[in-house]
This record gives sequence, C-alpha cells and structure tokens, in this order.
Amino acid sequence: MDLLGNGVIITLIRLNRFIVGAIMENNLITSTAVKLATFYCYLIMLVMAIAQGMYSTLLPAIMEQYSLTLTETSFMGVISSVFSAVFTLVSMLVFDRLNKALFTAISCFLYGFSMFFLGSSPYYIVFLIFYALMNITRNMVNDLSTAVVSDVNGEGRGGAIAKLYTFFSVASVAAPVSAAKLLLETGSWALHYQICGGLFLVLGVFFLLLVLRNPYLDSRRQNGGEEGGRIRVKIPYGTILRSPEMISLISYNFIVAGSYYYTNMINSFLNTWAPEVFSVTLCASLVTVYTLATAGSRALFTALDRRVKAEDVLIYGSIFTSVLLCSLLFIKSAPVWFVAFPLFGLVTGANYTFRVVLACNAFPKYPATVIAVSTLSFSVGTAVIHVFLGYISDTVSYSAGMFASSLFLLASALPLILCYKGKKARKSA
Repeated sequence: MDLLGNGVIITLIRLNRFIVGAIMENNLITSTAVKLATFYCYLIMLVMAIAQGMYSTLLPAIMEQYSLTLTETSFMGVISSVFSAVFTLVSMLVFDRLNKALFTAISCFLYGFSMFFLGSSPYYIVFLIFYALMNITRNMVNDLSTAVVSDVNGEGRGGAIAKLYTFFSVASVAAPVSAAKLLLETGSWALHYQICGGLFLVLGVFFLLLVLRNPYLDSRRQNGGEEGGRIRVKIPYGTILRSPEMISLISYNFIVAGSYYYTNMINSFLNTWAPEVFSVTLCASLVTVYTLATAGSRALFTALDRRVKAEDVLIYGSIFTSVLLCSLLFIKSAPVWFVAFPLFGLVTGANYTFRVVLACNAFPKYPATVIAVSTLSFSVGTAVIHVFLGYISDTVSYSAGMFASSLFLLASALPLILCYKGKKARKSA
C-alpha cells in the first residue's frame, strides 16, 4: 500500500508539469488536457476501488474496536443503501447543471476527508456519520469521474469508460490482499482509510489545478448557454425518459438486477445444495476466480473497444449466460463449476461498463443524468426482485430461486432486442 501511495504521488508530480501546457486553444480543450483529465480519472477510480474493496477485510477489526453486535454492524449496510439512493436522485437532478470537472475535484477532497476522519472516530456514532459522508462522496466521485471521461473523450467515450472500469476491476482484486497485509503489519484498520484518504486529497489538488487552468473542461460551455454571466443547462428529462434507448436500458437494468441474486447467494447456495462437493473454502476460491474473470472481462472488452457494440454484448451475453447458469444447477461437479462460473464472469463482467456506455451514447450531453437514471432503475430492480427470489427460495426451494434468477438474464435481453434489433429491421425495411 505504501509503494502504491508513493507511486501515485510521484507519477502525479511528474505529470503535473504538463498542466501548464494544457491550456485553451480557440476555446477548445487541448489534447494534453483531455489526456490528463482522463488519466486522473483512471487514478481516482483505482484508489477508490482499493478504498471500497478493503471494507470486508477490515470489518472484523472495526467490529472488535467498537464492540459491535451483528445488528449494530448492519446499520452500515442500511446507511450505504439509503444514502446511495438519495444521492442517485440528487445526481439525476443536479450534476449536469454543474461544472462536473470542478465538482470531481471537490468530491475528491470530501471523500478524502471523510476517509481520513473515519479512521480517527472515537465512537461508533461518529464513525457512522463519517461512514455516511464517505458513501455519499464515493458515489459522487464515481458518477462525476465517469461523466467527465464521457464528456472530454467525445466519440471515443466507449473505450475510455471501459478502461476506467478496468482500472477499478484490477484494483478491486488487489484491495483485500493489500488490506490484510497492512492489517497484519500494523494492527490498525484506520491506517488503511487514512492512507487512501490522503491519496484522494492529493488527487483532488492536482485535478483542481488542471480544471483551473482549463475552463473548457466544463462541458456546460459546449452544451449550454450563458445568461447574465452564468452558464445554464436545461436538462430534457421528458425526452430522456421517453426515448426508446433509455426505456430499453431502464427495462434491462430493472430485469437484469434479478440475476445478481445468483452471484450474491452463490457461496451459501453451493454449500447448502452440495456440501459434500463444495466446502466453504472451495466456494471462496470459486468466487475469487470469478472475480478475476470479471476483471479480465473489462480488460478484454477495453482491448476490443469499437470492434463490438455495447448492445450486442449485453443481448448475446445475457442469452448465453442464462443458459449456462441454468445448466450448472443440474451439475454437482467442482471442476465443471470452476470452468463455467468464471466463464460467466468473463462474458458478463463488463456489463456495468456497457450499460454506462449505452446511456452516455444515447444522451452524450447529459452523462451524469442518464447514468443516475440507469443506476436508479437497477437499484429498484434489486430491491423488488431479490425479495421475490428470496421468497421463492424459502417457500419452494433454494434451487428454484437460483433457477428463476438465471432466467432474469434471458428476459433482460428482450427490451434491448426490441429497441436495437427492431430499429435495425425497420431501417432495412
């Protein structure tokens, strides 16, 4: 972790000399400014993945320090869900009206401070306050950095967003290992948050310097108009919500959320369904391999970039993996699962990236708004469908619940087929 922190800071210092050269030319953003803004967003996503991915590893130490019961610990999950939903609504209404590049820098400061003080909380109630702030600002960092990458890269936004989430995936795999190592060496869970908080403060400083030197990183200057010295952006919510592309994406997100029940419950299911084959350790190894495959998925589709269409990956990937997951429920063989389940991760690991790309391609001038709409539809689908699947698992059988979950993948392809394949058929007619 120390090496990573030093490497990030040294790299930023070396690159910062180019900021002076990244100035406006004929009221446009220079290529240097675009590259620096994109690169800083990649670093932001990398450090955020480490900060987010260390939570489960550090949780036992946090529980021990504050002498928490499981019920008291669950408050963190409730806070995370509630504040994420509130933030999504705020993001949908506000962020595309703001200077997203400037607020990315501000969100880095707030996220960094919240993590730094989280590690210094003397009481659990104080910890929860900073934990809530950390969740809000983390969502700000995620959505705003994605929106900035979409804004500055124009037609190349698909590949740039794919690379952004590749950085996140790779760092997510490394996060639990680095957290465990630091915890063993220091015995302090707080130090990890403080290091990540410090890195975000440094990233915020450099991003702020870039924004101040490049006013045209503010996409509103291209998308909106100036009235009385103020830049105003009118967001066409009705047009966005009525567009076939967004209707199909909202429907897809709502339905595909049901398939995440499968991955969330896989450890518990396998250990209950076939305990003689799948031990707790073996299930943990399976999930680790699956996680690596999802990271590989994002790297693979980043390399393919414009050679594949986002809608095609989601449609054919959903159909194929639905059949794959249904089939696995009839096979109690560890070797088969260790081949097939990572294959599922490889095919679907970049789904979130492609959902973001579809949203941004549909309304490139309003990336924060359409990302928020997309996220909200997925969150609602998760809340509704997972309760339904849990009821099936309890009243019918665990296998029935998992089978139904895999069918949601198949069903999710339908709205995208009707929108994109139907549009193609109408054009050729």
